[in-house]
Amino acid sequence: MRNLSILTLACLFAAGCGQVHGLSISFGSFERGLWSDADKKNIEQRRTWGAKLDLTIGQWLRPIGSADGNNPWRGGEPAFVIRSHIPLPGVYAGVHIGELGIYLGTKSYEAADKHRTGRYELWMEEEEFGNDEEPKVYLAISGSLRKTRWK
Repeated sequence: MRNLSILTLACLFAAGCGQVHGLSISFGSFERGLWSDADKKNIEQRRTWGAKLDLTIGQWLRPIGSADGNNPWRGGEPAFVIRSHIPLPGVYAGVHIGELGIYLGTKSYEAADKHRTGRYELWMEEEEFGNDEEPKVYLAISGSLRKTRWK
C-alpha cells in the first residue's frame, strides 16, 4: 500500500505541468483506428472490432457550451469552464463493432500558441497555453455515439 501511495504522488507530480500521463490498454482487429486517426490502409470498417481503456492523470480544462449552440471549441463563448489547477485522475472507455461505437470519459488535447487566435482565447487563461514546440496537454470530459472511427 505504501508503494501505491508513492507511485500516486509521483504521478501527480509528473502530471502537474500541463502534461497528461497514464496507462492505455486496447485490443481488437484494428487497434490503430479505434477513434484515434484516419484509416490510411482503407480497412473495411464493418469487419473491425475493438475496445480501449485509458487510465490517466492530468489537469482538466473543458469549456461547456451555452444553450444557444455556441461551440467553444470553434471560438464560441462558453457558458462556463471546468478547470482544475491540480492533476486529477481520468478514465476513457471506448468500444466499437463495425461502424458503430461508443466512448465516454476524458480525452486529451493540446493547447499551444497556434490555438490562441479565434479558438481557445475566449475561455483559456494566458498561462494555460504552451508554445508550438512544447504544447500543454489537458484532459476534457467527452462522450459520443459514433458511426465512423474518430478522425
